[in-house]
Formats: sequence, C-alpha cells, structure tokens
Amino acid sequence: MNNFILKINYRLILIHLLASVFILLGAERFALLYDFELFEISSKEEVVKYIENGQISATRLSYYLLVHKSGGLIGLLISFLISLMICIKKKIFWLNAITIFITAFFLYRFDILDSMHITMPINSFVDLFAGDNLMVYVIASGLILISIGLFLFFNKWTICFIEKSSRRTLE
Repeated sequence: MNNFILKINYRLILIHLLASVFILLGAERFALLYDFELFEISSKEEVVKYIENGQISATRLSYYLLVHKSGGLIGLLISFLISLMICIKKKIFWLNAITIFITAFFLYRFDILDSMHITMPINSFVDLFAGDNLMVYVIASGLILISIGLFLFFNKWTICFIEKSSRRTLE
C-alpha cells in the first residue's frame, strides 16, 4: 500500500488536470460551431418560438445539444490520451492519468466547471478584439483555451516541476 501511494505524483495530477480542463473547455467551444445559426439564438423563449414556427426542428436542436456536449467529452478523451502518453514516456505510474481522467470527467459531468469561472479572464481578453463578431469570439476563445492546455502539458517548466516530484518518490 505504501509503495502504491509513493507512485502517485500529485504535481502531475494537478498540472495535467488543469490542462485537461482547459482542453475540455476549448473543445466544447469549438463544438458550438457545429450549427452556428442555432448558437446565435440567445434565449430559450426564442428557441421555442422558432420551433413553434417550424423554422427549427426538434431533431436539429437535439443534434446541436448532442454535438455540444460531445465536444467536451472528445476534448477530455484527447487530453487523457496526451496525459497517458506522457506518463508512459516518462515512466510515471499510469494510474495518475486515469485519476486525472476520472476527476475531470466528474467535474465536467456535474457541471462544476461552469461554476468555477475559469474562462472569465479569457472571455474578457477575447472581447477586446472580437467585438460583436460572435464567430471570432468562439474561435479565439477556443484556441486560447486549447493553447493554454497544451502549454501546461508540454512546457519545460511544468515538466521540470512534475519531475522534481517523481525524483523525490524514487529516492
């Protein structure tokens, strides 16, 4: 049991969980582009009005919601694979990557990520140059979120920070 606990790398879990959250949120932003016309409708009352008038079918709305939620899960799966490959390459215990995946999945599944306001500073920054163009806003914020996630995965400083913890557990 003690050997198992020594193999858990808390620094890796923290950094990769944060990176996974950013990639997940970025992928969810890009999934909004699936049916951008439907995304531009701003309120539930307007959606109901469009459905009643026959301008939007319930099937189209269902596909849009399915793709939107699937985008986050695809981002989570991609970040899990990146984390797992890094763990295997660096010879770090693979259960760390599974712990990250399960934790990020529960954060996403129970909508805890929405209440954390992670994207608020990014949204404010993108607002400076996107203006009223909603498509530019979605693309720019998605790119920034995914870039931050990839930066956290592959930056030399974070890799050194993680490896310091790995060396301590081996000594």
